[in-house]
Amino acid sequence: MARKKGVPQRAGLSRAEFEQVKALTSSAFEQEQRDEEERRRRLEADDRRRAEEHVKRIRAAAEERNRAAQQRATATLSNGAPTAATAVPLSLNSHLPPQAAPSPAIPLAPAFPAAPPPFYQNAPPSVTVPAPPQTNSLQPQLQPKLEHPPGLSRFAELYVPVWLRRVNADRPQYVVPRSKAEAFSIEYSEVHDALYPPRLIHHLGVIERKNHERLLKEHYGRATSQGRFPARPAPLALAPATYAHHWLPLQQAEYTARALQLQQAALYAVPLRPVAPHPGDPPGPPLYMLEARSIREGWPPVDLGDILNLRQLRPNFQSWQGLEFEASVAGINRAAGEVLLRCDSLMGYQEAMVFNVVWRVQDRIFNEWRRSTELADLYLNSSSILQDGPPAKRRRTAIDSWLFPQSEDVSVHGPAPTKDDLDPEWVDESLNEEQRNAIRSIIWGKQRCPLLLHGPPGTGKTKTLVEAVFQILKRHPTAHVLVCGASNPSTDTLAMRLRSLMPKDLFRLNAPSRPFAEVRGELLPFCHVENDRFALPSMSTLLSKRVICCTVLDASILLNARITNHDLSTLEIYIAGSVHPNNPPPLAKPHFGFLLVDEAAQATEADITCALNAVATDDTRCHRAHVTVCGDARQLGPHIISEEARTHDFDVSLLERLMNLPVYADHPFARRNRSRNPDVRWDLRTTPFVDLVRNYRSAPEILWLPSTLFYHETLLPHAAKSVQQTPLRSWSQLPNAGFPILFHHIAGDDLEIDEGASFYNDAEVAQVRAHILALVRPPADQAQHGTVAPKEISVISPFREQVWRIRLALRAVGLGEVDVGNVEALQGAENRVVIISTVRSKELRWLPVDRAQNRGLIHEPKRFNVAMTRAKELLIVVGNAETLTRDPWWLAFYRLCIRNHCYVGPPVSAASAHEAGHAVSKLEQQYHAERSGSGSASPARKEGEEGAEGDDAEGEEGREENDRAFDLLIGRLVSSTVNEDEE
Repeated sequence: MARKKGVPQRAGLSRAEFEQVKALTSSAFEQEQRDEEERRRRLEADDRRRAEEHVKRIRAAAEERNRAAQQRATATLSNGAPTAATAVPLSLNSHLPPQAAPSPAIPLAPAFPAAPPPFYQNAPPSVTVPAPPQTNSLQPQLQPKLEHPPGLSRFAELYVPVWLRRVNADRPQYVVPRSKAEAFSIEYSEVHDALYPPRLIHHLGVIERKNHERLLKEHYGRATSQGRFPARPAPLALAPATYAHHWLPLQQAEYTARALQLQQAALYAVPLRPVAPHPGDPPGPPLYMLEARSIREGWPPVDLGDILNLRQLRPNFQSWQGLEFEASVAGINRAAGEVLLRCDSLMGYQEAMVFNVVWRVQDRIFNEWRRSTELADLYLNSSSILQDGPPAKRRRTAIDSWLFPQSEDVSVHGPAPTKDDLDPEWVDESLNEEQRNAIRSIIWGKQRCPLLLHGPPGTGKTKTLVEAVFQILKRHPTAHVLVCGASNPSTDTLAMRLRSLMPKDLFRLNAPSRPFAEVRGELLPFCHVENDRFALPSMSTLLSKRVICCTVLDASILLNARITNHDLSTLEIYIAGSVHPNNPPPLAKPHFGFLLVDEAAQATEADITCALNAVATDDTRCHRAHVTVCGDARQLGPHIISEEARTHDFDVSLLERLMNLPVYADHPFARRNRSRNPDVRWDLRTTPFVDLVRNYRSAPEILWLPSTLFYHETLLPHAAKSVQQTPLRSWSQLPNAGFPILFHHIAGDDLEIDEGASFYNDAEVAQVRAHILALVRPPADQAQHGTVAPKEISVISPFREQVWRIRLALRAVGLGEVDVGNVEALQGAENRVVIISTVRSKELRWLPVDRAQNRGLIHEPKRFNVAMTRAKELLIVVGNAETLTRDPWWLAFYRLCIRNHCYVGPPVSAASAHEAGHAVSKLEQQYHAERSGSGSASPARKEGEEGAEGDDAEGEEGREENDRAFDLLIGRLVSSTVNEDEE
């Protein structure tokens, strides 16, 4: 390929140089060709042998049938009895002499003689001879009956030529890294120089490096002693002294598991298409378009700034260029399955522009996990914080109290709260008592252990944290608050509700790799942008912000910039010691006095440790900050791929782990203990947690199942009157008028695209559209439910392909405003009407894959809980009941619908679906008790055909009522027993 003008030649990699190298190594090259030819001959010989054995088996089977037929024919002729016409199979090549019979390499069609054999010459007319076949295939009676018939499977793994796989296995001659301009990173040295003396920066760096070297030495020492070197050692039990040695091997296991999983997503021989710049755009770096259909389903996970490895192929030589290029993701179009790449180093090496593409595990996440874990271990095990006295007596640090809280960290004997602590001037007067208790505990701030705020769906967790921020700023005029969310959407929600603080006080910190399209326009004034990327402002500007909002992982940006309580207090003491060397250093005040973490159950402990390290302090130098961890451990948590890591609870969030510690779990006011201690009340000093129990989102019936399955019967329906008495209860499609739940059985086909990259179910798409049309555009005589706008309806489906097909079907009828998304996209959202399309129906073999890739709604209790709790007034489920009831949580939902006559479809065939004893909520029991006590008849049910009348109808209704009463009684006993066992 001719070089472009102005592009420098690069050594050793041009086509001419490749030919020269090949000529110099012709003998080796020819030997490799001979070896390849020998391997090909052996494979062909094996194929020929297997084909001949296959033909022999066919001939043997045909001859056996021929002998049996001849015996039957002979017996018939000897008896002289007429028989029905029988097609007699003949042997293969029976018309040829033995020496002329061919030995084909593949099965051939059987040859039949033009005339019948001699023994048929005197056969009676009732005996017929089969006509010669007209197609080049074996007759059905001649085909061998194999357990797995030969043929093609559309589910088989795609064939990849050996040489393409070998390209990925080869060691590259040189790895061309991406340039600094391509990297989405921050230059922290400039930030450090603006505030810290170089000597102090060096000192802080030395401490961290020595700790890292210590942990690394212990790591390899344990691996060697266990006989596993160079593999990673087994993780130790979790304890303060072994914190890093518990989590670091699991992080390494997760890294390895992700790398192995990404190997399956490698793309072979795919073209890179140069993207022409827009005429109006300024000159910029070259960009290339990569087609990767599977990213439409979020697999493999790819984000802006990620690195991909490219190996350019030379298809004519079945070889490759020898260079591995690092390309940066510059843009993503998930809807089209396209990735925009930037690879400046590819200029000058463009040949066929066909590549093997390898997805890489993104190192940033694991690097931040490792550093935060090592820092936490440093706080937990540093010898510099030993008290005077016996070395065995170590003073508990803030990290000790946050990661391993004990009863001594509960401020039972702390200072009494003031009147301002107990009764501040509320910004939001609609807060309930539980929410106000949480805010009182936060602004009092004397608990040494984290305050856990556990809030089920619709109980106002975020609302409580926002009010807490406003109260902190009023109560502590000089305090700074770090507010973190588990993800960018949850953090944006917090920032949106806090934007009344104005940009001088509120800063939304974003990673440089975050695309602008993801950030709402209202939040851009609260961000800092440089060179078309999010960045850090000047040090003085950053330190002046009273509230900083970021994700828990992006809190590592503050760690790297050394905007942390520990480093800032060290700087303060360093300066004070330099100015007043004879005075003892004062106990510093933390820069961040409060850390509030929302949706903490969705983050790993390593994620949250990044935020904890930003506010951690050395108690001998600085006062402690107050930590509040908020979330719902019964909703979606972190997704961990490694089975080894999951076995050691790497997928358990810090919130969930803390909730199970004795200081929280054994408290008499804990959610699971409250039914046994009805007289215990919440106390500011003795209760380091708050359980929110009042649900303001959903109609009571929608809360029945989540309350008993996940929240120990503690949820209380407090939705507005307009929700509880919604006109949607009069919708004509409800099988039980007035009951706001519908389970519609649809036995459609769940079909895959792109070899299982995603799935769809057209029958469910049609039914979802029909329900939405019946809600939004009902006939005049079926409009009793009032007006429903398209934007008041949300559709949840676990598969992206189904999401797109539902969107297209709705847009085709002018309903594009309906909100359609997967469970993760709608976690935290709510709407008047929620329709769930489960998709999975008949292809049960995909269930293990769904579980491995953390997708679908079956055997996923947390995802099931999230989907079920999004609806406010009406919940509709469309799916195959036979398949769904294989899951115990879906089985409980099916039984609830059967008891309350809101299931449409044939009964499930499984015996367990007809048994009493499934979970029944206390709320459901009270509902039916009230209806029975008031003497009201059972709700009217729409039947497909007219029922019996008179005494027969009354008797049937009585039997149903008795069955339901028995089911309720047994179900309540089961629910109570399960809750007791969990306690």
